[in-house]
Amino acid sequence: MAQRIGSLWNSAQRLRSEIQLVSQQYPTSFALTTGGNGQSTSRLKISSTILLPLKKAKVVLEYNVASEVLVNFPGGLNGIETDVRVIYGDE
Repeated sequence: MAQRIGSLWNSAQRLRSEIQLVSQQYPTSFALTTGGNGQSTSRLKISSTILLPLKKAKVVLEYNVASEVLVNFPGGLNGIETDVRVIYGDE
């Protein structure tokens, strides 16, 4: 049990450090969604707004991290759902 908790704690710290690196450069917001809509687990929704001056564009990157991904982080990176919304500029 202690080993499992230690592993989960380590995964959470690694994910937190990755998020901090992104949030130092780009405005980032967080929201926690719980169950509902057919989902049985809670998810962390991370949104980062990125300006691309050379392309004269602004995009919002959204990441949805399920609790299963956190348990297996970084091995479960392919389970992170991503979405890109173009606010303005060429797609």
